Amino acid sequence: MTRGFWIPLTFAGVGLAAAPVFGQGTPMSPQDATQVANTIENKWMTNYNAGNAAGVGALFAPDGTFAATTGVLSGTQAIADAVASRLKAGWPKLTTTVLQAHGVGDVAWVLGAYTYTGSGPNDGKQQTGNFAKVLTRNGADWRISLLIGNSAPPKS
Repeated sequence: MTRGFWIPLTFAGVGLAAAPVFGQGTPMSPQDATQVANTIENKWMTNYNAGNAAGVGALFAPDGTFAATTGVLSGTQAIADAVASRLKAGWPKLTTTVLQAHGVGDVAWVLGAYTYTGSGPNDGKQQTGNFAKVLTRNGADWRISLLIGNSAPPKS
């Protein structure tokens, strides 16, 4: 099985395990959940593409977690540092696409796809993959509580 196969299964498991907690809220309409997801993704891309690693880190809850193929990071500073390293490594452009979004109460979950485009030593290269995010609302602000990303296998 490919790595990409496991992300939806993992995310479904997270959703099932958390269902009793989320069950106390009112379900969001698909349009509202998609709007929340697209707002976060637009902020992510705007900050990332401007080279603002701290801005990307600020999108996370203070105890937010980012699990990727390179490891697990917790906290906004650790996440911002990792984003800064990625930018410095020659991956200055990011596009993301929301594929699904759902929500209940103050929690939304998102499935999407991403593409990094390289420059300098990575000029002409792209890295692609999928992600799953859990977003939580605190007042009017939505933050990323959990981001799980995987890389697509290189194209041959």
